[in-house]
Amino acid sequence: MLRYTLGLCTLLSIMTASCQTAPAEAERPQTETASAPATNQQILHLTTTDTLPYPIVDNFDDLAPIFERKDGKTYVINFWATWCGPCVEELPYFERLAEEEDVEIVLVSLDFKREVRRKLLRFIRERPLELPVIALTDTKTNVWIDKVDPEWGGAIPITIVYKNDQRRFFADQFSDYEELAQAVQSIQ
Repeated sequence: MLRYTLGLCTLLSIMTASCQTAPAEAERPQTETASAPATNQQILHLTTTDTLPYPIVDNFDDLAPIFERKDGKTYVINFWATWCGPCVEELPYFERLAEEEDVEIVLVSLDFKREVRRKLLRFIRERPLELPVIALTDTKTNVWIDKVDPEWGGAIPITIVYKNDQRRFFADQFSDYEELAQAVQSIQ
């Protein structure tokens, strides 16, 4: 009986020691499905997913129509990334522009594909960023950069401002809101 009791105690000790406690709620990794709104919405011609507030575009050709609209509106399309300091610095200018001007603004994120479901989502939520965002994950940049603008060498941030057939390419960060507003007014 003593041998049986010692064996049972040993077995229980091993089982108890091998069980791991679940991490505290703050330590659990959050997935985009747990906290993201479950709504689909349109950003221009693209539909967001049910777990992310922005569409993920794997092929530039699916994004290309945003550069060809001829409906009388002024479009401001900014290519940026969360890891790009100058890009993040100028985001408030675009947010202010959305409040003060009658323009369609689209922020095309070039964050790495592996980061668009975590880092980009966290950035948008923590900011909070209210402007429409599209995550472009097409890695064939040598194919599509010239389609955006032949002057573009690939560095970000860049901004395209266009209305119907009028189009301007801005290859540098805007130094302040007034510079961005002037760029838009040069098209209107």
